Amino acid sequence: MKKELSAREQYRIAGLILMFIIAVFYFSLVVHPQLKRLIILTAQEKALRHRIRSVEELNKDKESLDKDIQKIKDRLDYFEEQLPSQVNIPQILESLVTIAKNCNVNFTAVEPQKIEEIRVGEEGGRTYLEIPIKLRLEAGYHELGRFINRIENYPRFMKVNKIKIEERNLNSKRHSADLTVNAFALSEAHNGPNKK
Repeated sequence: MKKELSAREQYRIAGLILMFIIAVFYFSLVVHPQLKRLIILTAQEKALRHRIRSVEELNKDKESLDKDIQKIKDRLDYFEEQLPSQVNIPQILESLVTIAKNCNVNFTAVEPQKIEEIRVGEEGGRTYLEIPIKLRLEAGYHELGRFINRIENYPRFMKVNKIKIEERNLNSKRHSADLTVNAFALSEAHNGPNKK
């Protein structure tokens, strides 16, 4: 018992098949390429967002590094101010005399020594001058301690080394001391054309 389809039903079926074929062509020719493109663009957007986040993090790091660099430059400027660009032994001696007077220390001998060059860094580095001055002095123990402390905390870079203390006699509160004070300066000849 086969039932034959009427012409109207045949047209409907043919129309449905035609619509299905059109839908398949539309999907394969229009929608499918657009979906592929959308998937590719989504992946590219994700990659770009990741790069943007990376750049933003680098920018934050750069700002932090710029601040650190500025702090280092400021500190370098501070230290270079404490390191004069010329050797001025009379000025160094005057500073030592002033410190000694304020600490109740008396000099018995002052001997400036040979100035030495100190090379820091490799090629293109800096050369500093070390200016040693031997001192023989008389002071009480506490006065000597104050004297050394003030020298090493002076605005100009100086250090004390080679300290030798001798007791004068058992009843005296003053002692003889020998020590070397080293002052420092930049060497003009070896620090390039921009340094003075």
